[in-house]
Amino acid sequence: LTRAVRPVPESEIDLLIQNRLKEQSALIPVEHRASETGDVVVADLTGTFADDPEGEPITADDLEIELGGDNIEAAFTENLVGVRPDDDRDFSVSYPQDFSSTALAGRTVNYTAKIKSVGKTELPEPNDEWAKSLDEGYETLADLRNKLRKDMEVYAAADADARVRNDAMAKLIEENGFEVPASLIENQARNLLNNFAHDLQQRGVDLNRVQNDFIAMAFEQMKSQAERDVRGAMLLDKIAQAENVEVSEAEVEEEVQKMADHYQVTSDEIRESLNKQGGDGTISNNLRTRKSIEALVAKARITE
Repeated sequence: LTRAVRPVPESEIDLLIQNRLKEQSALIPVEHRASETGDVVVADLTGTFADDPEGEPITADDLEIELGGDNIEAAFTENLVGVRPDDDRDFSVSYPQDFSSTALAGRTVNYTAKIKSVGKTELPEPNDEWAKSLDEGYETLADLRNKLRKDMEVYAAADADARVRNDAMAKLIEENGFEVPASLIENQARNLLNNFAHDLQQRGVDLNRVQNDFIAMAFEQMKSQAERDVRGAMLLDKIAQAENVEVSEAEVEEEVQKMADHYQVTSDEIRESLNKQGGDGTISNNLRTRKSIEALVAKARITE
């Protein structure tokens, strides 16, 4: 196996600095001229679907639209350049089939925008004084850049370790072919399908409108991944037995505390939630799996 740690280029540090500057940006009102590309237009927006004009309208108040912004549809920029406060603009936007919002993908929306203000974003000057103003212990801009670089290098190392673990598991599964019980594959495929359905719901998809043929096709496609998942779990169980992998109560408690810190709740609240789901067996199993993968990686020949 190869462990390759991705170098952190200066351009990534520059981007992180730019994001920090944007967090402290100020919107300065523009006077004596109409909006231009690069300005931010604040508008109340109402939209109706061209294919369902009587349906529930889209509404958004005080929406900030950066004209020409990377995440702004070109039609918004084209129609909102040249506006002033109190103007009204009517225009249509046809969204592509692969648009990020499934509720809008492939549809045309007729919008009315009531312009409330036009402004320009001003960023702080990236210098030592600005770095000091963050109140995070930096004396100079170089201090901030060094801290960001160290954080990115830690992330890059963790990412390299994760890829080694994934590669080790892929190699283990590939080199150990055996027949997996069909019932286990079916059960795991259903779990994957349920996760997929939950993800669709989170994206705003009405599952009642999803065709049965699509569901059946997705289920069949998931069987291949399900077989790999089950085979991997069975192999890791064998490794756990061979390496005498055990999980102590102290390790479970530590994991519960990590979860509590992450979700900013108490460990008792995490415990209560786990008990409603059948206890802390899931945490114990996850820790056993993690330690089994570590045992697998420890036996692998790894080159940097």
